[in-house]
Amino acid sequence: MTTETAVRPDAVSKLLAMSDIITPIAIRAAATHRVVSGLAAGQTVAEIAADRGLDVEVLDTLVRFLGEIGILDGDPTTPAPTEIGTILATAEDGLSLTGMLGFATKSLVALDHTLETGRVSALGLFGEDFWTALSRDRANLPTIEAELARGTAEYDEDVLINAVDWSGAAVVVEIGGGGGQLLNRILDAVPEAVGVLLDRGLVAEASARLNARGHNADRVSVVDQSYFDEIAPRGDVFVMSAVLADWADEQAIALLRRCREAAHRDGARFILSEVTLRAGSAREELYYRAMVTVPVRETAELLELGRRAGFVDGTVLAETPARSVIEFVAP
Repeated sequence: MTTETAVRPDAVSKLLAMSDIITPIAIRAAATHRVVSGLAAGQTVAEIAADRGLDVEVLDTLVRFLGEIGILDGDPTTPAPTEIGTILATAEDGLSLTGMLGFATKSLVALDHTLETGRVSALGLFGEDFWTALSRDRANLPTIEAELARGTAEYDEDVLINAVDWSGAAVVVEIGGGGGQLLNRILDAVPEAVGVLLDRGLVAEASARLNARGHNADRVSVVDQSYFDEIAPRGDVFVMSAVLADWADEQAIALLRRCREAAHRDGARFILSEVTLRAGSAREELYYRAMVTVPVRETAELLELGRRAGFVDGTVLAETPARSVIEFVAP
C-alpha cells in the first residue's frame, strides 16, 4: 500500500522563491548599467538606453519587472525608486556584474562544475582561470579600479607588517599586490624604502592608476606581468601575500619557484604570507570552494610547498587564525 503525502502549496512557493534566478540577476543587471540611479536622477527609460547603449525594449521590460518586485514604484510613466530602490541606487558598484566581485558572482552559475570537479566555478563558466578571464573585457576596468580603491579585508595585515624585520630594505617587491593596500602600508612603516607592485592585466592597469594618485605616488611603481614568468623587478625583499589560495599545489609550487629564483638572483629575502579563509557556515564554505581553489592552507602545508619549490630554512615569523607569515631562504 502506498501512502502519498500531499505537498503544501506554501512549500512549493518557498522552493520556487529559493531557486529563482531571474530576480537576483535582474537586480544585478540593473546595477551594472546604473538603471535605478539614472531613474532617480530624472532620466527616462529612453535616455538611459541611449546613454548606456542598451536595448530600449528590453530595458523597458526590466524597469517594469523592477516595479513588480518593489525596487521601483511601478509608475508606468515616471518610475521612481522605492525605499529598497533608493538603497540599490547607492549600492550599484557593489552589485555590478563587471569587475572582480561581478565576475565572481557570474561564475557562481557554474557551481555544478565545482561540485563535479572540485575546481573553481570560473573554470566551468569561462574555460580559463578567473584572473585571465577578468582581463579579457576592458569594460571591467572602471569597476576594478573602484573596487581596489575601496580596499579589501586586511586579514591581519598588521601581523605581517610587524613580524618582518624591514631594516635595510631599500626596494620591496610585492608579487600579486592588487591595489597596493599592503605595499603602501609597508612603505608607511619603512619610509626609506620604495616599492614595486607586480600584478597582471586589468588589475595591474587599475593599480597603476590608483597608486599614481596615492600618497606614495613617487615611491610605488607597478609592473604588469604574469606571476608564472621570470620575475623582472629586482628588490631586497620579495613579498607574496594572499595569492596562493587561488592555485592548486602544482601551480603554487611553480609560483614559489619563480619567487625563489628572484630572491636567489638578488640575494634577497622572501616573505610568504598567506591568508586562510575559514568559513563560519556551510553557505560561506560553499562560496569559498566555488571561488577559491584552496581556501585554507595551514602553516605546515605552506612550509611543505616552500620546500618543494626549493626553499630551505622556512621560519614562521607569525601565525594567527587568519594569516601565516613565513620567511624563506633561497639557496
